[in-house]
Amino acid sequence: MKTSNNISQAILDRQILEASTILLTSHINPDGDGIGSELALYYHLSEMGKDCRIINTSKTPEVYSFLNENKVIETYSVDHDEWIKKAALVIILDIGDISRIGEMRNLFSNKSISICIDHHPARDEKVYTYTMINTEEPSTGSIVYKYLIHARNNKKLPLNIAVPLYVALITDTGSFRYSNTNSEAHHMAAHLIESGVKPNEIQNYVYESRPMVQVKLLGKIIDGLQFQFEKQFVWFIVNSKMMSECGASHKDIDGFTDFARTIQGVEISCMILELPDNNIRLNFRSKGKYSVNDIAGKFKGGGHPFAAGAVIENCDVTDAENLVLEEMKSKFCGSSDVN
Repeated sequence: MKTSNNISQAILDRQILEASTILLTSHINPDGDGIGSELALYYHLSEMGKDCRIINTSKTPEVYSFLNENKVIETYSVDHDEWIKKAALVIILDIGDISRIGEMRNLFSNKSISICIDHHPARDEKVYTYTMINTEEPSTGSIVYKYLIHARNNKKLPLNIAVPLYVALITDTGSFRYSNTNSEAHHMAAHLIESGVKPNEIQNYVYESRPMVQVKLLGKIIDGLQFQFEKQFVWFIVNSKMMSECGASHKDIDGFTDFARTIQGVEISCMILELPDNNIRLNFRSKGKYSVNDIAGKFKGGGHPFAAGAVIENCDVTDAENLVLEEMKSKFCGSSDVN
C-alpha cells in the first residue's frame, strides 16, 4: 500500500540536498525501528555536511543505549524550540499518527517541508508535505535502507549506518519470526552482515540484557495472565502499583505482549497498561489467524494486521478490560479468520 502523496527516492534526494537544517524525530517511547532508522539517516546526512539533529519527545530506552554511544540522540526540551522552528526539513520516522510525536508537533506543524517515512498506514497523510510509506515493508528501517543503498550507489554501508539498520530490522520482525518477514528482509540482513554487522552482538544487546526490574515485572505479569475464548485470547494488566513495587517504568514493558503471544494455544494477546491522567494503553499481538488492527481501530488506534495498539482516554482498567473483551467476541464468536 502506498499513499497518494508518496515520493520517489529522487524527490527525497532533492529535498535533502536543498535543506540546510534537518530534524529527525520518531514517536513517543521510540522503539528499535524508529531509533535505528533515525540513526542510519543521521550518519548519512552528517556525512553530507548537513546540520542534522535527532530530537525525540521521549528518552532513548536503555536497551538501545549502545546505539547512542556518541550521544547524538537528544530528548526534547523547550531549549530546542528555536532550532526546531528554523529546521528547513523535518523527517518523521515510524509514525502512523502524527499525534504520537507529542508536544513537539506544534513546533513544526506549519513547516513548508515535512516528510513521513513509515511502514504503518498514515492516519492523516495530508498533515505531511510528502510521505514515503509502504505497508508491505517489514520495518521503517527497510525503507530507509533502500533509500541509502540508492543514495550511496549500492556500496557497502559503514558500521555506524549498518548496525542501527540491523536493529531496526530484527526488532520489527522479531528476529525474522513475525509474519512480516519476507525474502527482502533476509537479503537486507545479508548485506548488513557483509557490511560488518555481527548478529550475535546485536542479539546480546537487544534481547539478552534484560534489567532485573523488568524480570520482576514480568513475573508479576505471568502470575496475572487471564484467558478467555478457550484460551485463544490472553490478556494482562500493568498498573502503577505493579510498576512501583518492581521499581519499573514504562520503558520496561517492551516485548511483554509478544511474550504472551508465544503461549501454546493463544492466538491473540493484549496488554492493558495504566497510564497517567486516567488513560489506558492497549497493545495487541496476533499469531496470524486473526487481525488485530481492526480491533485497535475501534479504540481510535491502528497498526499492522497482527501488531496494533491504541490509547483509551478517561478510562480505568476495569472498563478497559470489559471493552476489550466485548470487542474480542467478534473475533472468537464470529467469523473473523483473516486467511
